Amino acid sequence: MIDVFPSRDGGLTVSVDSLQLYSKYNPSLQVRRFLETKNLQNTGCIIIISDGLGLIEEEIIRLDTDATLISIVLSRYVYSYQPRSLANAAWIYDPDERSDHPSLKAFLRNHLGRTNTATPQLLVWDPAARAFENEYTSTFPHIETFLRREAHSQLTTRAFGRKWIRNITRNLTSPPSPYRINTLPETGKPVVVIIPGPSTDECCEIVSRYRTRVIILTVSSALSVLKSWSIVPDIVVHTDPGYYARLHFSPGYTPGKAILCMPLTAAGPRIPFHAWFAFSNGLNVEQDALRYVNAPEIRIPEAGTVTATALRIAGRISTYRTFVCGLDLCLRDIQSHARGHSFSSWILPRTSRFSSVEQAYLERAVHADGDGSGYRYAPNLDVYASWIRDYARDTRDLYRVAPSPVDAGMNNLSLSAFDALLSRTPDAEDDLAYAAQIDPLPFLPPDDAGLSVARRWNRLRQQSSSGSDLTNELRTLLGDTETL
Repeated sequence: MIDVFPSRDGGLTVSVDSLQLYSKYNPSLQVRRFLETKNLQNTGCIIIISDGLGLIEEEIIRLDTDATLISIVLSRYVYSYQPRSLANAAWIYDPDERSDHPSLKAFLRNHLGRTNTATPQLLVWDPAARAFENEYTSTFPHIETFLRREAHSQLTTRAFGRKWIRNITRNLTSPPSPYRINTLPETGKPVVVIIPGPSTDECCEIVSRYRTRVIILTVSSALSVLKSWSIVPDIVVHTDPGYYARLHFSPGYTPGKAILCMPLTAAGPRIPFHAWFAFSNGLNVEQDALRYVNAPEIRIPEAGTVTATALRIAGRISTYRTFVCGLDLCLRDIQSHARGHSFSSWILPRTSRFSSVEQAYLERAVHADGDGSGYRYAPNLDVYASWIRDYARDTRDLYRVAPSPVDAGMNNLSLSAFDALLSRTPDAEDDLAYAAQIDPLPFLPPDDAGLSVARRWNRLRQQSSSGSDLTNELRTLLGDTETL
């Protein structure tokens, strides 16, 4: 039973069954003392999880902070007593919604997005969390996961912002292909997505036998593994902006008629591909550059991992089943990737008899939690797994081959069942029939495209103030006025 009644100081207080959520005498003072222990940030965003009475929000407003307030309300009944003068955004728990609370994710995305420069501060009113335990336990994990994703995205932005801008100018000046394509044709053949996880080799043994019956879409970090199986993919997805990302494209690698799907911000390969499907991850600077070279403004939102982009692209082209290989989302013993990974060429020269290559792999796995069956789990992979589960939940005909114990939200398929399904798929004459479906156009940016764009962006960055989203984004990404 929920009881909202006057406190001795004239305000309101709440009790739920035998649990008193606020003081009967002076709840405002109680909340004020609670906030004094929290070292509130003056800017950014503060997320408050409470019963909804509004006492915490009122006290924060009295502190005259510039922080944006967002309320996560666990009780609609208590919220009805909140003063209507509080105009901050609020999400109210609804027991009739699905357990995954899609509206909560949409609410957080709409009100937080990627515009805040600081990670939101989370305040939980513990008495409300105990009184409304079911509501809290079904809500808090989604908030925590969202904030972890935001933290990862902000780290990526701070680490790679300058590289993104430089990669755009380089890709415009020296594109990875003399041809571009505006669309990726759909296919009725099975699409096999290759991720370089511990189970990739087991899957490649089957894929190599039925190569002509499937469309192979791979992330760039799996190219060296596919090369060891003499498998040439149809589509390569590459999104990494870092310098060492070029190691995925070894000098001896021959892409054949493979199509490169790569945003303008990625570190382009030094080897020419058959055609380039250029897109934007959602950054205004990418959209602006695509317009500059008269290319279509195609957007494929990123989710912190190239696997997410690969799955989105597979969803665009597949009209049949999509099989995902190597998506383990965990380590197998000390193995985080299929051996023969492209970064092995960087690790091996740095080993010695005192520090072997196995020691390098062990150092990556030693802090991961194990389950006694040979699998280890890392926190950063939990973030990726959460996004993939969200994506897979609304995607049909998506199968994960040789699944690990980590839930990816997909239909699980054993190696033998995968083999049986591909064996019944009609064969095709052309090993790379997908490339024959595209209509490439010459990629002819202006001779001074890279330099012109760099100069334009440098001028924007040096403006003292502007309503331009592009200007504000550059200032956030790069932080200072150093020229490119």
